[in-house]
Amino acid sequence: MANKFKFDAISDDDLIRRLSELLNSSRSVEVELVAHIGEVDQRRLYARHAAKSMFTYCVEVLHLSEWWAMHYVSPDGRRCTARVDDMAESDFGKDVMDA
Repeated sequence: MANKFKFDAISDDDLIRRLSELLNSSRSVEVELVAHIGEVDQRRLYARHAAKSMFTYCVEVLHLSEWWAMHYVSPDGRRCTARVDDMAESDFGKDVMDA
């Protein structure tokens, strides 16, 4: 992986700056991802793919590992929309939303 990015040509300061930029981008995508998962769950669109729950849809259709899927929706099918609100209200979410 290191060869692909040629880190030896990047200064220490640029590497640290880029890491921070990537992390902020990742957080922004995660907030949007959780919002989409919540909306698909609320509309029960997972049923179109013969999934019995959003958790099952995440694992069987989106091919997330169970570990990752549990970060977005609980295995018992509880909705994850509250998580979006929590993320948006956290410092993490505020930084992302303001970016």
